[in-house]
Amino acid sequence: MAQSLVKNAADEAQVGSAKEKELRGRELEVNDFAWILSDRRGRRFLWRVFDFCAMNGLSFAGDKINQTNFNEGMKNVGYMLMADIMETRPGAYVEMITENQKEKQNGGR
Repeated sequence: MAQSLVKNAADEAQVGSAKEKELRGRELEVNDFAWILSDRRGRRFLWRVFDFCAMNGLSFAGDKINQTNFNEGMKNVGYMLMADIMETRPGAYVEMITENQKEKQNGGR
């Protein structure tokens, strides 16, 4: 469970400090993700995760509601990563598509 950054919401200094910490935390996440996207191996790994999450497949599994829910959960992970790509370096997704197509043409993995 996440620890609260603010003990007293009426204390403007605490609230301001918490906002700064949160922004620094997100900046670190974005920088980490940019590093992953800067290398072909990182992009290839993310492509495998997208395949595993079946982002381009159907979630619906007939009357197997639990399977449908599970499939939606898997896709949600992929969507979170896609949102991070779009925030960090949108062109990396196009790179991933191009690299994947070239790998398929050259015999794959």
